[in-house]
Amino acid sequence: MGSTTSYWTFEAKDGGTEVTWGFIGEMPFFMRWASLGMEKAIGPDFETGLNNLKEILESRKPVTAIAEVMLESFKIYYTHHNIGWDEITSALYGNSYSKIAAYLAEDMAKMSWKPMSIIHVWDEVEQKTEIDIAMPCASSKPASGEILVGQTYAGKALKAIHMGNYSETGPVHFALEDYMIANQLEANGPVMEVYITDSSQEPDTSKWVTEIYYPIK
Repeated sequence: MGSTTSYWTFEAKDGGTEVTWGFIGEMPFFMRWASLGMEKAIGPDFETGLNNLKEILESRKPVTAIAEVMLESFKIYYTHHNIGWDEITSALYGNSYSKIAAYLAEDMAKMSWKPMSIIHVWDEVEQKTEIDIAMPCASSKPASGEILVGQTYAGKALKAIHMGNYSETGPVHFALEDYMIANQLEANGPVMEVYITDSSQEPDTSKWVTEIYYPIK
């Protein structure tokens, strides 16, 4: 019958991080007796949450090595999307790729790389993104309606590989961002995710390969 403020603290310790989860709130004077049993009532839930967090983090695979590479440019056919995070779904990608493939038709045989997405904006505050869902193809067809034509980035980039579901690339992105900060590198273009594995042919998501590229100066 009121409100509280939940909080987390993270403190570096030898070999790990100490995590504290709690909440702060006030109770009316005549109800303060209830606070005496609060730890017994909700403490087990907090312990369960902390143990789940520990299990999830410790079960994660280590992020792959990060390498500096040179990228060549490819012609792409793509659809552009300015959307909220909740709109990023497999259906969105499937529909876009289907439309591009239908437009390219027989020219799909001229695919020059794997399907990809190009991330121009990733807004943590507004939880919005601006992305291109693209297929690299050496077709001569022009842009048509929502099917646009462009070129991928060419030049120096950081590369890392994610193994697993395409929706779980977050840790690799964090590792690449940390690498850029640690090495004082400056971004030089939009981030690219290249989906190497055809998910329609490989049902085991643990075998799906995503190559992630961060253009740098």
